[in-house]
Amino acid sequence: MKKEIVYTDKYALILSDEEIKEGDYRVNIQRSTIHFVDEEPSYFNKRNDVFKKIIAHLPLSDAPIIEGVPLLPPLEQEDDAICPYPESKQNAVDWHNGYNKAKENYKYTEEDIRVAIFTSALSPTDDLLKRSDEIIEHLQKPSRPTQFECEEEIYYFAENGADLSRPKTTTNSQGQVELVGKYI
Repeated sequence: MKKEIVYTDKYALILSDEEIKEGDYRVNIQRSTIHFVDEEPSYFNKRNDVFKKIIAHLPLSDAPIIEGVPLLPPLEQEDDAICPYPESKQNAVDWHNGYNKAKENYKYTEEDIRVAIFTSALSPTDDLLKRSDEIIEHLQKPSRPTQFECEEEIYYFAENGADLSRPKTTTNSQGQVELVGKYI
């Protein structure tokens, strides 16, 4: 089952329209704020256009782990080096292969192009050089995954064949619950 990843400044989140209960964590999607639900959750459930239940997360940079909410697996870190060989061992083929690998990691998305167009259109002419540097910096950042495909496990076998499943989890080396699956 594929789940959309929502990014805040501090987290990559998987959200759900499931009923929010006391003891859950919720996010205000308009403000990107995360809160523990320690009060009557009926208000949050009535406003499900604004509040979503957090069902998995991945702290970005130095953000703390949200206790009791499963983690997403760590994002793969790509090596930024163009060519993995020392300069004395490089040749044109090595360089070409490294260049193609870097091109795969740094493709421009439709969103990147929109940002570039809008940023340049809104910039005063005398500030265009500075803004172009910002646009180039933005375009050079590798794009992040947009979805997470959870592996599923059946937890209830029904006689009528309508088995119930849920996202598969594992326990990582730090003893934390982590979803099993892959980034898309």
